[in-house]
Amino acid sequence: MLAGDLDALLLGIIKATFGVNIDIPSYCEKCEDYKIVTVDLNEDIKFKILTDPINDRVFTVKGKTDVFTVALPTGLTQKALNKNADKTEAEQTTILLEDCVIKVNNNPVYSAVQVQNLGMVDRKNIVKEINKRVPGPQFTDITVTCPDCEGEVTVSINLGTLFRL
Repeated sequence: MLAGDLDALLLGIIKATFGVNIDIPSYCEKCEDYKIVTVDLNEDIKFKILTDPINDRVFTVKGKTDVFTVALPTGLTQKALNKNADKTEAEQTTILLEDCVIKVNNNPVYSAVQVQNLGMVDRKNIVKEINKRVPGPQFTDITVTCPDCEGEVTVSINLGTLFRL
């Protein structure tokens, strides 16, 4: 199962359990205080849907000198990243790429070393393309209205925030 599909299932569980309107504490800069703001999970969280759910799972990325065949991250990739949350960003990127890069110049990737030896530019470009394509709920910061001053409040949304209710 793709990581985005897993996120969609978890978001569905939150909606079924707590409803679509979730109150989250966030800081209002205008009030200079923490406020409880309401997030509408149906309206405020955008979804990305694959045009072709089968064929869009694998794509190519042209690198500096190589062509990479890349698969979208799965729940197993997500689990590996979560298990290694204490790792540096570079180490987490390596974990992601080890699971997602399946071919280099049409040659299968058999060893993590093949991915570990990729240049920085190629690594960044592959991760950028993965992030651009990942389906499911797009957990980004959203802006909602402060209930007291009508100012804008930025709320960081992710599954961790939503499950802490």
